[in-house]
Amino acid sequence: MNKFKNIEFYSSPDGVILINETGNPVREFSDKDTDLIDYLSERIRNEYPEAYESLTKTYDKHKLNFQFFNYVIVRRFIRCNFSNYDTLNTDLDSEGLFHFEQVPCPMRGECKGYKEICQPKFNSKLTEREIQVLKLYCQPLEVDPIADKLCLSPYTIEEHLKNIRRKTGLTNKAEMMKFVETKMN
Repeated sequence: MNKFKNIEFYSSPDGVILINETGNPVREFSDKDTDLIDYLSERIRNEYPEAYESLTKTYDKHKLNFQFFNYVIVRRFIRCNFSNYDTLNTDLDSEGLFHFEQVPCPMRGECKGYKEICQPKFNSKLTEREIQVLKLYCQPLEVDPIADKLCLSPYTIEEHLKNIRRKTGLTNKAEMMKFVETKMN
């Protein structure tokens, strides 16, 4: 679940990644930000698998220290996609959406991660669990009965529905029902 609200990432002149989260003071992003690192690492792995694969190859030497490995992956993803200071859109909004930026890079076009790590391709494929939740939601069931049926918390079901909306671009139950009827049967 996205417990992070409206985060703006940016680089200081000396290359330090800073976090400006609504309601909190600006601070330096570090390997101590374990909740944020775990959340972003999971999002990158699931939603941007090509970027994640490229990053894991790049930082392979850190695999034995798993927490640091995740940190360097997330730090690089932030640096390559969100490190400009922007007052119009936060990089991670309250809905969990990423707002990518064209980040100036001296290696643009030469970097092995170009168009993989920076400007990554979004994986819009629904997971098996998301398909299961979507079909139940369109029977139509509401969140609590779905949670009971799947032995999950209502918050988990809400998160699956949010991911489904993000991946499919569907905004309401009627659109979801039509999608299931036309694309999944």
